[in-house]
Amino acid sequence: MKHTARRSPDIDDATLHARGIDDGDLIAFLKHARRRLARAGAEAAPGWASALATLELEAARRGLRLQGVRERIPIPIAHHRLELAIEEGDPVGVGRLLRYLDGRGHWRAYRYALSLSSAEDTAYLLERIHWHMNVRLFGVPVARLRRRRASQSLRRLDSPRRAARLRRVLAFMFQKYYGLSEHGHR
Repeated sequence: MKHTARRSPDIDDATLHARGIDDGDLIAFLKHARRRLARAGAEAAPGWASALATLELEAARRGLRLQGVRERIPIPIAHHRLELAIEEGDPVGVGRLLRYLDGRGHWRAYRYALSLSSAEDTAYLLERIHWHMNVRLFGVPVARLRRRRASQSLRRLDSPRRAARLRRVLAFMFQKYYGLSEHGHR
C-alpha cells in the first residue's frame, strides 16, 4: 500500500516558524539575512541560505516584495521592452530600462530621445542615457564625477539648450566608444 501524507497549512511547512513574524520584521529579517549571506564564510553560508530561503518563501506566501531589489533583466528582453516602450511613446519607461541595456540599446534610446517633440522629455532622457553610458563605460565612481560636472554646467540652461549640449556630448561618446554617428552609423 502506498503511503500518502496529508498536507495541511500547519503540518510539514517550511515556513511555519516564520508565520508568527509580522510583515515589517519579516522584511527586516530578509534584508539582514541577505547581508549576512553575502558576507558569510564557507561554513556559515548554507545556514544563511536556508534561513533566507525560508524567509523568502514566507514573504512570497504573503505577497510581500522588497523595494529596491531589482533582478537583472537579460539584454535581449530589455531590448524587446525598449522597443515596446518606444512604440508606446513612453520616455519614462525607456529611462527605466537604460540600466539593463548595452551600447546598442543606449544608441536606440538616444535616437528615440532625439525624435521626441518635447524638449523637457528629450533633455530628461539624454541625461539618463549620459549617466548609464558613463556607468557602463567607466564605472560608478567616474560616472558620479561626470554627473556632478554635467549638472553644474547644465543647471542654468533651459531644456532645449540642455538637450542640445547633451546631444553633442553623447554623439561624441557614441562615436568614440562604439563607432556610431547620427549620419552614418555602423
